[in-house]
Amino acid sequence: MEMNSGDKKILNKSIMILLIVIAAFVIVLIIAGKNGTKMDSFTDNVGQNDISEMKKAIIKIATKHLVAAVADSDDTRARGLSGTHFLNEQSGMWFVFEEADKHGFWMKDTKFALDIIWVDSSGKIVHMEENVQPESYPKVFTPPVPAQYVLEVGAGYAERNDIKIGDTINVTPIAP
Repeated sequence: MEMNSGDKKILNKSIMILLIVIAAFVIVLIIAGKNGTKMDSFTDNVGQNDISEMKKAIIKIATKHLVAAVADSDDTRARGLSGTHFLNEQSGMWFVFEEADKHGFWMKDTKFALDIIWVDSSGKIVHMEENVQPESYPKVFTPPVPAQYVLEVGAGYAERNDIKIGDTINVTPIAP
């Protein structure tokens, strides 16, 4: 069966449209590749440039693992997650203090809700504040007992992963 001229025109137009769609898709991929972020397990999960340059650690709670930026200096602890736009389910920030104390945390310049988890020097969770909203600033959240470490994760993480006071956290630094 031979195609008539009308059928050939429709086929040619369809092929032309398909080629244009493919070309547009390729251009989008090229642009995204040039403007995309580094393919790093942590920097893909946060929305702030300074955090991606920080030390990292793997945090293990029960059977769950996440990658956390390590805030272990006065400057990095003071900055915290300020200015960060989001964390995914496998990201957080691990605050390290020289000694255990009732370290207070607030939501200054934080753009999303957090779960804040205080941990003693042996790695045991001693206090949690869940679903802390950015609007709570300038309220300061403190644990009832001294803690040496604090883990900040996206709001709801503790509930979704059945994290509770008394659970143990293990930290493994990631070599630079």
